[in-house]
Amino acid sequence: MSYTTIPFYSPEESLRLIMGKWKLTGQNYPVWKLHFDNVLRGQDKLYVINKPLSRPKSNAPEEEFAEYFRFMADESDVMSILSFSASPEFTVDLRVKFCHEVVKGIENQIGFYKNCGKYLIMKEIFSLKLKRGQSVKDHLLEIRRLFKCLSRLGYKMTQEELVYLMWFSLPKEIRVTASGYMGEPRMDVAKVHEDILDSLEPKEASADLMDSTDWIDELGYYFYNPSENKVFVARNGEFLEEKFLSQENTRNDIDLQVVEEETPEPIVEPVTQQGNVETQPETVEEVQTQDLRRSTRIRQEPDRYLGFLVSQDGGDLNEPTSYGEAVSGNESEQWQEAMKAEMQSMYDNQVWELTDLPQHCRAVGRKWVFKKKTDTDGNVHTFKARLVAKGFTQTHGIDYDETFSPVAMLKSIRILIAISAYFDYEIWQMDVKTAFLNGKLTEDVYMQQPEGFVDPKNPNKVCKLLKSIYGLKQASRSWNLHFDERIKEFGFAKSEFEPCVYTKFSGSIVTFLVLYVDDILLIGNDIPTLQSVKAWLSKCFQMKDLGEAAYILGIKIYRNRSRRLIGLSQGTYIDKVLKRFRMDESKKGFIPMQHGIVLSKAQCPESSQDKDKMKSIPYASAIGSIMYAMLCTRPDVAYSVSVTSRYQQNPGEAHWVAVKNILKYLRRTKEMFLVFGGSEDEISVTGYSDASFQTDRDDYRSQSGYVFTLNGGAISWKSSKQDTIADSTTEAEYIAASDAAKEAVWLRNFIKDLRVVASISRPVDIYCDNSGAVAQAKEPREHHKVETCTSEVSPHPRDHRKRRR
Repeated sequence: MSYTTIPFYSPEESLRLIMGKWKLTGQNYPVWKLHFDNVLRGQDKLYVINKPLSRPKSNAPEEEFAEYFRFMADESDVMSILSFSASPEFTVDLRVKFCHEVVKGIENQIGFYKNCGKYLIMKEIFSLKLKRGQSVKDHLLEIRRLFKCLSRLGYKMTQEELVYLMWFSLPKEIRVTASGYMGEPRMDVAKVHEDILDSLEPKEASADLMDSTDWIDELGYYFYNPSENKVFVARNGEFLEEKFLSQENTRNDIDLQVVEEETPEPIVEPVTQQGNVETQPETVEEVQTQDLRRSTRIRQEPDRYLGFLVSQDGGDLNEPTSYGEAVSGNESEQWQEAMKAEMQSMYDNQVWELTDLPQHCRAVGRKWVFKKKTDTDGNVHTFKARLVAKGFTQTHGIDYDETFSPVAMLKSIRILIAISAYFDYEIWQMDVKTAFLNGKLTEDVYMQQPEGFVDPKNPNKVCKLLKSIYGLKQASRSWNLHFDERIKEFGFAKSEFEPCVYTKFSGSIVTFLVLYVDDILLIGNDIPTLQSVKAWLSKCFQMKDLGEAAYILGIKIYRNRSRRLIGLSQGTYIDKVLKRFRMDESKKGFIPMQHGIVLSKAQCPESSQDKDKMKSIPYASAIGSIMYAMLCTRPDVAYSVSVTSRYQQNPGEAHWVAVKNILKYLRRTKEMFLVFGGSEDEISVTGYSDASFQTDRDDYRSQSGYVFTLNGGAISWKSSKQDTIADSTTEAEYIAASDAAKEAVWLRNFIKDLRVVASISRPVDIYCDNSGAVAQAKEPREHHKVETCTSEVSPHPRDHRKRRR
């Protein structure tokens, strides 16, 4: 509603209304906000909810103190109005410090309700089909009604999209003709006649006879079509025994080139050379044989996953890439203050001491990394400068040894969030300041003095590191070992199945701690216990208390405690990805991959001109950015990411179009949530597995997929190409079920270790839609068609199935 559509009310009348019949319930937020602002405007207190007033310094004039005390008095009055104007069924978080934070929390909660409504309506639209006995008219009117509901929630769809959904919600027998389908109608009778009778035309093709099926009379024979490179089954065939298909067999003529792995170089723009380039013939010199010797060059592991680097905080933030750029830019003062703060933390932690570089030793380089920290809305609130060592110049066995360090799995975080939504646990967040500086080094490591902070009295000396520093190969491991040691002193125990999840039980009090590098989630049912954990962590490390968890790892957390709902969204992250790849103004897609689109290596570029054209396209980077969203909150794009990620070495235009379709789909659905809760039934883990038979056109392998749910939301999912070639749909489904069974074993063990989900003591249900695979899983005998399944863990679902007598 706008101000012009509501009659005038005095501040006293508005106050009486929001304290009476128009208390805030969530659905009446626009009207409530209008009268709430009217009350504050009449009392000259509207400024309180716009921006907080910080406490003046001790030497400030008396006028500033008077203004501050007036602000605090008005703040208290407005907080009282907020408290008493909300209905009991609508939860208002009053634990924050200022009123403007309370109002912002209410707006976020209203947005969460709105987006949940959008999600439920869209889910109903996409699953809506014409029911038996229902007229087409009533069915289409129902779709239009749901579209109007979406429009009221601010999610408008075009008429073309409405026609598209109406068309595919009808059964095939009602679609009389393809004339005019999603395009201009064919007006000539011949074309319409061709569309209707196209299926009656005889279809024939030349093919090789491969083998007979098990039921020749019903199914026929296996044929191979060389022109389409496809195997199919047909019953009617004319056998030309005296003729052979004239197809040149080039299978044995393929030249295999030796591919040497090397560290990828950064992507650069293609340079167009002008002028004539003279080439001179090479002179071949006679090579003299020499004895083999071990190379003294420092070996570097190939970076096979360069394309999967994801910048969670990426975007057009104009961050400097070097020290010189930082001190000479428009924001030099902010960056210099950030560097001074970083150096002060180095001095406080006694990270190094200046010394002469010993003989036969090498000092590793150093670099300043600059980052702007943003809030959930993308606004910059902190300038961060980090001093890092160039660990890639370290030598194994000399200045580092072990480097492995565990990190919490995202599915573990989702499991704990699902449990927290059901039991209404507290979820608090903390951040460790300069976490890696707490690790202790066991090797002698020397580093060059930081740029801009070289000691003028000892410019030729180097820094001997006493503690680990960001960038060192062993930094993460040393920090993790130190944290593990200190947190166990407080009574926590490490989970046997997840090394970055710690548990503590004391009677009915439950406390969980999740460590993701330097981010910490505290989950539990007792606030004093959680506060004692915070105090212990603050005693051991320099901590930053972030309060109730709202934004972690690029995931925004929405919570409705009255309904016990928690929603996870990556809308801000997806916006940055779309802007990064210039897809923020593109059309919005309906599904992540269009039906009937088949990708293969045959679509990869072969000529050098086509390959050079594709080099300027950030294919691998786009896949990596989408993959992070898929791993966190978007299981709906798992299949499309699995398919498109197979062609990163040599992508073609068709592959890039498929990736852009995923981005278009994410643009439409960026505000969707992964929701946990809303059910009062006993929570339990449920799995679903499925397979697509021989979907890969290059090697005829099938696609496996599974998803597990807990408390109404997905906690674990996977879509991947199978390792072996399945001979039948039953075998493909059985392989998919075996993958799901292995995942179910881990989920059951991990959740049982948490000791809060009673139903996990029972077997985990896994649903499979193939009766043959289900029967084979129940059968105790081995079959020769499943011998191709190999794994260190038993691949057979029957081995993970508890038999009931």
